[in-house]
Amino acid sequence: MPEKLFVLVRRDLPPAKRAVQACHAVAEFVQLYGFSSVWEKRVAAIDWVSKYKTLIILKATEQELEFESVKLKSNVTLYAAFREPDMGNSITAIAVLPNDPSYFKRWELDDGK
Repeated sequence: MPEKLFVLVRRDLPPAKRAVQACHAVAEFVQLYGFSSVWEKRVAAIDWVSKYKTLIILKATEQELEFESVKLKSNVTLYAAFREPDMGNSITAIAVLPNDPSYFKRWELDDGK
């Protein structure tokens, strides 16, 4: 069972906006899967929320977010992309509960700077 929720957030945003967009993506993830009619997806989301709560925030470009969003649609990985209405509905963050956390080693941790 995946224990870490990874959030890819746009690196070109200021730190405070990155934090807000990451929260939006996590809320979207919980809304999509916490109440899912697909039992396995619901269990995975509820397990993360109730047992683990480990969150890793990483920085990515907008292009990387778009690419990953398309890629994740065809994968069985649970993910939720957030598009910010106040920014032309552009993608700002993706929350992912991966089967293989090592996939995210290529992105830089968001250090809040």
